[in-house]
Amino acid sequence: EVSGGIFDALSISLDVAFLYGPIDGFVQTPKGGNPGSTSSKRPTFEELGFDTISIYEFSMRADWDVHSIFGGAQLARLSGGSRLDEELTSQNVTFPAGSYVDADIQLDWYWLEYLYRFDLSPEGRPNVFTVAPGAGVSVFAFHYKLDGSGEEGVDRQYPKVGIRLGCELTWMITDKLSAHGRAFGSLPIPNTPQIIDLELVGRYQLWKSRRVKGLGYLGIAYDRIDYKDKQTVPNHILVEMGPMLKAGLQIQF
Repeated sequence: EVSGGIFDALSISLDVAFLYGPIDGFVQTPKGGNPGSTSSKRPTFEELGFDTISIYEFSMRADWDVHSIFGGAQLARLSGGSRLDEELTSQNVTFPAGSYVDADIQLDWYWLEYLYRFDLSPEGRPNVFTVAPGAGVSVFAFHYKLDGSGEEGVDRQYPKVGIRLGCELTWMITDKLSAHGRAFGSLPIPNTPQIIDLELVGRYQLWKSRRVKGLGYLGIAYDRIDYKDKQTVPNHILVEMGPMLKAGLQIQF
């Protein structure tokens, strides 16, 4: 905890985590929304040679009394190559069946949230079980690059902002061991990314000094990103990641 006056109750947490698991979906990318400029619901991650994904997550949290500000980033990136089983059109570029393509796909997203914590613990045992509903914003930073064996290639990127609601649950099982659940999702506003993130992790205190505490955690997570714009033939990005293993380290000040 940060000490001094009104800051006595302020706690700062820094997290770094690694997620790994299956990925499914597609990145439909037309040119100008014109019919015929993209194959429907393609390319899929599977045909580009991606069936798993590794994600790095960084976050920072400030807790004061019952209030929390939570922000972070998930860096989800794919890079590799594959030979196409059938002809593919993307952003008005056609890649013949049997041709080899190199793909680089960025599915990063960032968030900033406010949460208000309610203590639902038994009388005389504060902060054993807490519920924290919240709201915030997210930014989906998409970048898609596809290169063929010749001069043909596709390069498309854009950021999109969404509004999110959700809730966190924490159960202090012992002084050192806790369970933490989280469920957040985007409001269904047209032309905004629909991002769902779910997680359930167990946390264990690894060390504690007068000013710093370290916790390790392990659990499962699931993320889903669905973005579709309003063009005649839309950009349509659908990504399902999970169930994923999540492991991380948290430092509290």
